[in-house]
Amino acid sequence: MQLNTAQADGLTAGTLKILATPTGGQFSQSSSAVYQSKSIDFERDDDATFHLSQPTKWKPLLQKGSSVSMRGRLIGGCLDTIGHLFGSCYFDIERFSGRYPEQGTILYFENAELSPPALIRVLLSMRFKGVFDNLAGLLIGRSSAECVDSSGLSYQEALISVLGGYDFPIIYDLDIGHQPPNLTLVNGAFASVTLDHKIATITQSFI
Repeated sequence: MQLNTAQADGLTAGTLKILATPTGGQFSQSSSAVYQSKSIDFERDDDATFHLSQPTKWKPLLQKGSSVSMRGRLIGGCLDTIGHLFGSCYFDIERFSGRYPEQGTILYFENAELSPPALIRVLLSMRFKGVFDNLAGLLIGRSSAECVDSSGLSYQEALISVLGGYDFPIIYDLDIGHQPPNLTLVNGAFASVTLDHKIATITQSFI
């Protein structure tokens, strides 16, 4: 529904062109300037375009300063779904990483509906299963769930409570998830991600 001809957002408009990238090719995307915080009711208006109003800012979760970079093979999806699949044959990240031992693995996910306490439970389950072992980096999208729990626990605090002990680079509030616009991330592509102050870029290669 978002790929309508009147949609002006560059990340969305470029999706089909990106999917036509041939084997051996590559493409780059930069972070958006603004994003949409409220969902669109396409049932009432099936020709609606984005209402982009909130400033976008990719942020390092743990590293001091604002410059972060990572390289590796991409794998991931919506945490509400894939969080239940780790450790099964449907999402065997250890086997995936074993295919590219020299290149490393970048895991990405976004949170659609998990509250901060529920998010902690899923992340702890992933940690106990070794999902975060040997990652080259972690990319986390904007959360469309309530950012602050009734107890006062924030989304960022929930992430840090589980991920705070790792030394791989982590960037959050990326343009992925249920608050558009969205990057086009291709599972299996080799990615180079850089965040330098306000400039954020991800380049993916089909190699």
